[in-house]
Amino acid sequence: INFFSNFTINRDSIRKIDNWNNPEALQYLRNHFLIPFTNGIYYIISPDLIVDKIYQGLKFMFFDSIQRHGILQQNGKPFEKLPQFTDKLGDDFSEIALIYPLFNKSLSGRVDHIISGAAFKQNGLNEGEPDLYIRLGKSLMLIEIKDLLFKREIQSSSPSEIANYINSRICKYPEKPHKGFGQIIDNIERLVNGELDKFDPVASQVNVIYPVIVTTDNAFSALGVNAEIVNKASEIMSNLGNKFGRRFISIPIILDVDTLINLSYLLSTGELDLFQIFKDYILQCRGGLIPFKAFAHERYLKGRVLTREESRFLFGTVFPEE
Repeated sequence: INFFSNFTINRDSIRKIDNWNNPEALQYLRNHFLIPFTNGIYYIISPDLIVDKIYQGLKFMFFDSIQRHGILQQNGKPFEKLPQFTDKLGDDFSEIALIYPLFNKSLSGRVDHIISGAAFKQNGLNEGEPDLYIRLGKSLMLIEIKDLLFKREIQSSSPSEIANYINSRICKYPEKPHKGFGQIIDNIERLVNGELDKFDPVASQVNVIYPVIVTTDNAFSALGVNAEIVNKASEIMSNLGNKFGRRFISIPIILDVDTLINLSYLLSTGELDLFQIFKDYILQCRGGLIPFKAFAHERYLKGRVLTREESRFLFGTVFPEE
C-alpha cells in the first residue's frame, strides 16, 4: 500500500494547481496516476502511465545492479553511464528480442518482403541501415526504432527546449548525425539510387513510402510532440523539393510499442492491414497532426477485450498450454 501511495493524487496538491497548461502540472499527473477509492483499491487514470513507470523503473534497477556487480560490456569496458546501458538495451532487447519478432509474427504471410537491420548489416549495409524494411506491392514502410526516454527535466522545460530535444532525436536533418526521420530520408535516397535493389530486386520501383518511427515512451505520442515532429518533417521535405521524384512520402508515423502490441493479433489474422491503416490515418487525421496512438485506439482498439486466442498469440512462448 505504501508503494502505491507514492503515485496517488493528493487533493491538496491538485487544488494548488491553477494553470494546467504548465508543464509541471502535467508532469504531476504523469507521476501521480492513481486515484484512491477505498483502502488498498485505486482508480488508474491511464494504464499506459503505470506500465511506463514500471518499465522505466526497471531500466534504472537493472543499470544499478550492473554497476554494483561490475558487469562489463562486450568490449570489456564497464557501463559508466545510464545512456550506455539504455542504448545497448535498445539494440539487444527492444529491437532484436521484442520489435523484430513482433512485426514478423504480425505480418508474416501478409506482406511481400521483410528485412531487418541485422540482415542489412550481415549483407554489407553497415552504416545507417533501416531498422526494418517492410514492402507490400509498391508500398513500403521504412522503420526506425527509438528506445528513448523523454527526460523529466525536458518535459518541464521551455517549448523551444522541448522542440530542440524532440528534433535532435526524432527528426534531425540535414545536421549530422541524422536521426529518426533524417535516417529514413537517407535510406529513401539509397532506394531511389538503386542501392537497395540487391536486398529487394523491386525496391527502386516503390512509389509509396511510409516513414515509421517506433517508440517505447508514450510521451512521444502526445499531441504537441507529434505535431512538432510532423511540422519539422514537413519543413525537411519542403526543402528537399522534388529530390525523390513522383514518389509519395508520407509524414512520419509515430507508432508506440503499446499500440503495435494491441494491433498485432488483428494484423496476424488479416482482420486489419497495417498499410491500409497508415493510408487511412494520413487521409483522415489532418495530415497526421492527430497522434497515431489516438487514431488507432478510437478506430480499432476502443472497447476491445483480450481474447483467449489473442493471449495465446502474444504470450504463447511464455505460458504453457492449458
